[in-house]
Amino acid sequence: AKDSLNGLVSTDGGDTWIKFKMLRASRGAIKIDINDSKIQYASFDGISAGGNAVARTTDGWLTAKFLFMGVNYPVPVIERDPHNNKTYYVGVGPSYIYRSSDDFQTSELVFWNCPVNSISFDPFDNNTLYLGTVNGLWKTTDNCTTWTKIYLGFDARLVTSIIVHPLNNDILFSSVYSRDTTYMMGGVYKSTDRGNSWYGINNGLTRDDRDISRMVMNPKNPDELFIATSKYGFNTRVLFRTTNGGELWEDYSNGLPSRVESIFIDTVHNKIFAGTHSGIYIRDLTNGIDDNNFSYRNNYKLFQCYPNPFNSTTKVKYELLTKTFINISIYNLIGQKLTTL
Repeated sequence: AKDSLNGLVSTDGGDTWIKFKMLRASRGAIKIDINDSKIQYASFDGISAGGNAVARTTDGWLTAKFLFMGVNYPVPVIERDPHNNKTYYVGVGPSYIYRSSDDFQTSELVFWNCPVNSISFDPFDNNTLYLGTVNGLWKTTDNCTTWTKIYLGFDARLVTSIIVHPLNNDILFSSVYSRDTTYMMGGVYKSTDRGNSWYGINNGLTRDDRDISRMVMNPKNPDELFIATSKYGFNTRVLFRTTNGGELWEDYSNGLPSRVESIFIDTVHNKIFAGTHSGIYIRDLTNGIDDNNFSYRNNYKLFQCYPNPFNSTTKVKYELLTKTFINISIYNLIGQKLTTL
């Protein structure tokens, strides 16, 4: 995760977060190396004039090396090839996708037609990739040598997400952003023949719910998907869930403010994270829809005092995500307040 100035890291399932030094940017994307968590790739929207920058660190952002500087249109996309863990695809503004398998000592340009929002890989065919772009959906079947535009039954312009079913590569899900459904039909669309034909799966969504900014699938349960809307103004329906592959969407927004920009599924702790303009919200993933709400995570971390045990004095260390007034109170073992520092 990241805020406007720093990266945020949690080591306890999202209960607390601490800052780590990063590059100044308004938003972006991060990928962590599966073999070494200190090696990370990040795309920063807002570094260059209207575009994005891509950087790599090998020490958890104590230092970083710029790989690309994009202009005119941000493309904050970074994906690791599931068929080759050394291969990464990164988006560079205004409309480029670069690929590298040697830590970007060398790279090749594999797409340049239009700005990209999402990359998805065929789980069984390493030559087939899909791109969701501001100019529709694109597909390659020859490892990025040639690309073909796919039509969703209409000329979808702003495809925000594309997902290939991990167990059946015939099945694809695509989300489209549109505030004007009379001109371009925003919503969720499904294909069962690798993108040759599509049909809408928007049962449970109103016309105002179809400006979809992001869609994710639960890796452990492909029938469970979430979509986020990026509605401007007052709108309480900003996150939806389906548990039956899109046959029915149900409001999953309890506790969230307006405009969800990103979603992440934590399969280890069985939680869902929602990134909003006002912070990170977390909710336990359960079978019920209304049995719990999203909650805003604590924006502090309190460390063990040192020395401990101690005689007359000890030091209490804490970290805050933002500058604010705080108080620290001391309690005894039976819960009685002793003093406020």
